[in-house]
Amino acid sequence: GVTISDKTHPIFSGLTFTGTNSDQLQLFSSVNSYAVTGINNSNWIANPAVTVLGNAIGTTTTNSVVEVPIGTSMNGTVTTKRFIMIGLSEYSTANLTSTATEIVKNSVYYLLGLESVLLPVHFTGINVVASSTNSAKLSWKVGIERNINKYKIQKSINGLDFSTIADVKATRNNEYSWVDNQPFSGKNFYRIIAEEITGNTFYGPIAEFTMNNIGSLTLLSNPVVDKKIRIQFNQMKEGQTVISVYNCLLQEVATTHFSYNGGEEIKTLNIPPFSATGIYFIKITLPNGQIISKTVSVK
Repeated sequence: GVTISDKTHPIFSGLTFTGTNSDQLQLFSSVNSYAVTGINNSNWIANPAVTVLGNAIGTTTTNSVVEVPIGTSMNGTVTTKRFIMIGLSEYSTANLTSTATEIVKNSVYYLLGLESVLLPVHFTGINVVASSTNSAKLSWKVGIERNINKYKIQKSINGLDFSTIADVKATRNNEYSWVDNQPFSGKNFYRIIAEEITGNTFYGPIAEFTMNNIGSLTLLSNPVVDKKIRIQFNQMKEGQTVISVYNCLLQEVATTHFSYNGGEEIKTLNIPPFSATGIYFIKITLPNGQIISKTVSVK
């Protein structure tokens, strides 16, 4: 396999990356020794320098996917055509994966200048920054956008397992943004997928973002012995907040609405004195619509 350094390059369009950093492509289903070949970067004699797009997995010096521009002098020979070099061993080509053949096909389209056929969309960047307390703002740009219906925003806690959290309609503006009001505490991984009108999808790059200021909700007494449920808010989302308490029959026994200022605050809910002992369920609805559930034992 190969580790790709520029996943946004057109020849990798529509491919699914694997590996810990989602930057690897498997070119063979089974291999002999040295199936993926390349040129050691110290041996290149080229001016101007070639563009290295990928290396054999496990090395940063074996250049296995390389774009060579027109006019490059390579050991005395000047190239008259732009070309893509892909290091595939002759001993294993019978075991090429569909990923490998897609790279070859994409390269042909790219070199023939048929990007409009190959790429309905070309991502030029994705960025994630803290928007406000407990929010993350995604922004991305596309250089090409043809027949794209919408963009799917996906999120992952580990960079491997992604799920779709929102859709953004394509507007032909080439610049888009969306705010995640419920980022994970710590690391977040975001990925944008462009979906054509036909349903075909094209994957954009992955962006990593760390949210350090996620607040907390703490039950100060559990079990409850005086029919008073106390919840401590700490650096949660500001605004109108609702706390509701339900018994084991899912009947609401207490509720309160209040405006939370975003700092540290303790809210107390009194449940009816005649309430039965047992397990009660607490539903906390934050200003951004996020719902947090907790259970408490009432004695």
